[in-house]
Amino acid sequence: MINAIDLRKRGLKVIDEALATNEEGVIAYNGKPKYVVIPIEKYDKLKSLELDMAYLEVMKNIEEGNFESIKTADDIDKHIEQLKV
Repeated sequence: MINAIDLRKRGLKVIDEALATNEEGVIAYNGKPKYVVIPIEKYDKLKSLELDMAYLEVMKNIEEGNFESIKTADDIDKHIEQLKV
């Protein structure tokens, strides 16, 4: 675990040290885990997996007919308002 005080004092060195022995570093603030630091390669992989899951969810909704067809600008405006709720 990376202490916030160590992070302030030593900067990125403390993160580099934590990631040298672990896949991620947890930054604690006031003794409680608050943030997770991961290498950019792992972050990119997680974001890619997140997009893959969203794609699969959309494809499932299409297969099940769970979608609305938007044909006009008014339909788009209505849909945007529904998303805001």
